[in-house]
Amino acid sequence: MGTKIGIQLYTLREHLRTNEDKIKTLKKIKEIGYDLAELACFDDVEAIEAKKMLDDSGIKPIAAHVGLGLLKSDLSSVIKRNKVFGFKYIVCPWLDEPFQSYEGFMATAKEFIEINKTLNSEGFSLVYHNHGMEFEKFNGKLGLDIFFDETSKNELLFELDTFWVQSGGSDPVAWCKKLKDRLPILHCKDSGVKKDKTIMMEVGEGNLNWKAIFSAAEESGTEFYIIEEDACYRDVFDSIETSLKNVKAMGIK
Repeated sequence: MGTKIGIQLYTLREHLRTNEDKIKTLKKIKEIGYDLAELACFDDVEAIEAKKMLDDSGIKPIAAHVGLGLLKSDLSSVIKRNKVFGFKYIVCPWLDEPFQSYEGFMATAKEFIEINKTLNSEGFSLVYHNHGMEFEKFNGKLGLDIFFDETSKNELLFELDTFWVQSGGSDPVAWCKKLKDRLPILHCKDSGVKKDKTIMMEVGEGNLNWKAIFSAAEESGTEFYIIEEDACYRDVFDSIETSLKNVKAMGIK
């Protein structure tokens, strides 16, 4: 099996503004040592052209982030575009409409099931990426628990974000175990403290228990470990290089 480690391109959004930026940045990512990427910031480029940029750089895409609004309003275009890339995962990274209630989470879970039916028929699977908001309780249940309980592994998969699980007051290790057979992608993002403020940090440079996290993820069948840092406190290229080296040193290849 090839490498399991990739980069979420949103991390490098400031370096992906133009086509020239994209080509240059993909090349630099490859030089750092990445072979895989999760797509973001490429929606302004035709799929065929984006695929060529990736192929020319030697970077293989493993999934794409697509907002719920687009998944609901133009799913056929999402399918058509992403078939060009050859991966099987479509990730909903954010709930970009009102949903912050028990009823909202329940209704969204039902929408996910219907979206996934169509995606499955075209060779894709729907994956949900959490932030911190899913750890608010409604009727005594976490929002993320509602999504988990109201769907099966054949209806919704998950892309757990370790930083946001910790930020929400939950345990990334426990959630990796809970999502057994439903966790194809793990977002690797560390949490640490600088000057009494919690910040995102390179994997292995903060305080998360990565040995336990990776062990639980492996047992749950995780296919890809995607490094992401929404906000870097130092140079972004240095940060993603540090994360890659640390993850490899911890046994993920």
